[in-house]
Amino acid sequence: MSPEEQNRSNLWVDKYAPKHFTDLLSDDGVNRNILFWLKLWDTVVFGKEKKQRSKPQESKNTQTKKFNPNFKKPNTEDLNDELDEHNRPVHPIALLCGPPGLGKTTLAHVIADQAGYNALEINASDDRSLDVFRTRIESATQMKSVLIKDQRPNCLIIDEIDGAPGPTINFLVNLAKQGDAKAGGTKKKKKLQLLQRPIICICNDLYVPALRPLRQVSYISHFPPTVSARLASRMLQISKENSLRTDMTTLMALASKADNDIRSCLNTLQFLHRQGRSVNLSMIHSLNVGQKDQHKGLFVTWQEIFQLPRPKRKQYTNPHDIEAGRASLPQKDRAIDANPASFSARFHRILSLAMTCGEYAKLMQGVFENYLEVKFKDPHLDSITLASDWMIFFDLLNTRVMESQNYIFNRYMPFIPVMFHMLFASVSRPQIKYPSADFESRQRQQKITNHLATMLADACPRVKKTLDVTLAVEEVIPLLQIIISPMFRPVSTQLFSMQEKKQLAELVDIMISFSLTYQQERNKEGQYNYVIDPNLDDITRFSDTPTSRQMTYGAKQLIAREIEVEKLRRREQALTTPAKPNQMSKRFCT
Repeated sequence: MSPEEQNRSNLWVDKYAPKHFTDLLSDDGVNRNILFWLKLWDTVVFGKEKKQRSKPQESKNTQTKKFNPNFKKPNTEDLNDELDEHNRPVHPIALLCGPPGLGKTTLAHVIADQAGYNALEINASDDRSLDVFRTRIESATQMKSVLIKDQRPNCLIIDEIDGAPGPTINFLVNLAKQGDAKAGGTKKKKKLQLLQRPIICICNDLYVPALRPLRQVSYISHFPPTVSARLASRMLQISKENSLRTDMTTLMALASKADNDIRSCLNTLQFLHRQGRSVNLSMIHSLNVGQKDQHKGLFVTWQEIFQLPRPKRKQYTNPHDIEAGRASLPQKDRAIDANPASFSARFHRILSLAMTCGEYAKLMQGVFENYLEVKFKDPHLDSITLASDWMIFFDLLNTRVMESQNYIFNRYMPFIPVMFHMLFASVSRPQIKYPSADFESRQRQQKITNHLATMLADACPRVKKTLDVTLAVEEVIPLLQIIISPMFRPVSTQLFSMQEKKQLAELVDIMISFSLTYQQERNKEGQYNYVIDPNLDDITRFSDTPTSRQMTYGAKQLIAREIEVEKLRRREQALTTPAKPNQMSKRFCT
């Protein structure tokens, strides 16, 4: 292969990757903070004294002190520059998080080379085994290669740490805590040597459950999106070097369409360059190559569904180029590009969000629980009626898919969130809450099922034989609550009349037949009360309905004692004589 052909086959992402610190396109504040964190290791690695971080000079103007330019910027998090007892940074691990394509891995390699380290990269998703991961970590942080010319100390870069299993994360956390007096010592931790080399971890999703312990021992740096003008300027420079005819307006459109993904933009430019044509605005709008398939979270999707986009125009460089490029687009694409707040643009934007989300059931649960909380104008409730019909349509589709496993009906589901957006989207920012009604309903159903199973398992054999779950919930238990709640006088049983004693005996026999009793429990206020077990109110009563008739504390205590006495009497009778149902049991169980 000739040098010219080899040069053409090289990817522009690798060819024009930043080699120096000044070539980075990421945020300058993030770059400086990561570099300063890496320089904190100089005391341990190179034996240098710690350099004090220069503080910004305070302005003499009293008016400027009232404003902080870094207010509410997540990437300007204060870095703790203190060292621990081993002269290491307080946070021995740096965690870079942000969407893909922003240059996180490139930044880690550049600053490692800038600080005098040999960057050694491993992928946590590839090394799924803990033993393999442990071996690679120890070889990178505790050993030094004698076969290569580069004898600089290693700086370990772990990519895709959010895809690593839990034991791998725990090993990394234990390695970072080794030697920390506050962490305590265990036999497992004593086997690990003290970490004396910097480790930089890279992830896309910071809030993966497996990363929870790692976040506590790491310096977290959030990557903001790359500035579009800065990215377009770099792409224009690359285009000139490769004789690719384009302009700043087109490159700004490409950066906006790719969500400022550097990797996606360069791959798109190289793809268009290989075709030997000039790149204009109409070509960018017609191609799907530069569009990034980015999965957004559920909360972001719900936010987009219930909030109208701001009617602002895209800011490109030359307005004449915008109109010229827009004139070459189809009519529908021309309307979308001209006004992002139009019905056509909103339709395609929400449809794309719903399709990339994929979790249609969870997405519609959030829509169902939040659409009535949105501020919208509908005095005749026409929108709510129409939304109910669309929700029924979704339930029919989802049921058909689950029953027949025919996933061809999934193609219609993304259009339902679009309809809710058209009906209920407003300018005000909605207060989205995570859907919990379905989970709470399933939990309550499981609780009721357990109560019924407990009651019917120990019930009288004839009751168990003739009573099913549906009949018990709909007809028997609501009336049973009234039957087992008679009114007794608050006196001793010796003072009961014959009618009251007979009523008490019938009540005890009925409760034993249905395996019911009263248990003493302590409520939130610290008071004790007798509660029927299993709790029949959980089965038959809704949260907004009044409670059934309640007996006094003394009456419940009396009934609970009589039930225990009757159970002991029947148990003793069963040990001496064959079990025979008494007159009351015969009458009830037949």
